[in-house]
Amino acid sequence: MFRHAVTRRVTFAAHQRTSDVARLACQLRQLSCATDKHSQPKSSLPVPFLSASRRAFSTTLPQLTPAASTSAKKTTISTSKTTIRKAKPKSSGKKTAPKKPKKKVLTEEQQAAKESKGQREEIKTLRDAALLATEPPRKNERAWTIYLKEQAPKGGNITEVATAAAQAFKQLTAAETEHYNSLANANRVANDRAYDAWVQSHTPEQIRLANIARKSLNHRAKSGKTGTAHSAKLVRPIKDERQVKQPLNALILYTKQRWESGDLKGIAPSEAMKLVAGEWKALGEAEKKIYTDMQAGEVARYEREYKQTYGHPRPAKPTKAGASGSE
Repeated sequence: MFRHAVTRRVTFAAHQRTSDVARLACQLRQLSCATDKHSQPKSSLPVPFLSASRRAFSTTLPQLTPAASTSAKKTTISTSKTTIRKAKPKSSGKKTAPKKPKKKVLTEEQQAAKESKGQREEIKTLRDAALLATEPPRKNERAWTIYLKEQAPKGGNITEVATAAAQAFKQLTAAETEHYNSLANANRVANDRAYDAWVQSHTPEQIRLANIARKSLNHRAKSGKTGTAHSAKLVRPIKDERQVKQPLNALILYTKQRWESGDLKGIAPSEAMKLVAGEWKALGEAEKKIYTDMQAGEVARYEREYKQTYGHPRPAKPTKAGASGSE
């Protein structure tokens, strides 16, 4: 710092003295010009004073060395330079949300495979709810199937074996036929016992939900939405005497009464239903009220037994949008 200050003062003094010398030199030139034109100088300053002034300024002017002038130039240049730094952009403080990944567009084959996989998973869930894996297998309950199973060799042509077994079964003796009938009856009794024990091992609510799942499986099998290349087999609903009977409406109650009367005996069911429908339309409001009151009693009975059997009230009927559960 001290070195730079000294350099600045020397440079300033040199510039000031140089300007004073230049001004005096200009006055001296003017005086010399006037002396040449006239024999005597018109200046009021005496000649000895002018010569003395020249000597004084020549002696007082400092001699700048090349090193000092160079350092002064360097100092001037270094002080004139300024560093310009770019200001950093201020952050707004808001975090930018991460970019969402682009949704992958599936081909038709990939979309079909995805739908098939979803259907298989739904089928598996329904089969678990339907209790199909735990249901006991049933033995043959027909004498013919028992005989065919005994006669059919492993690895043979089933068509030829069945044809030959059918002819041989017709030629069985009475004792042999009785033997196979006895086996079939024994299998039927064993099946019923195993089935009843299996049903009783589940609560009525479990059986109700299992039948709903089986109904859904049958609906999918009929529509072909099984998730596999082959159509699924229809499954039978579980028979359970503990299940609550559905309420009967007024028309069914009237039809039931008409069938029990015996008036429709010997008439084809299709023709009998036409007759009953005509009779129902011809009834008056007072006569229909008997059966509508019976229908109200059926609904009350169903709701009461439903809560007692399943442990919860009857679900609301499904709307058109299908928001409510099934019964």
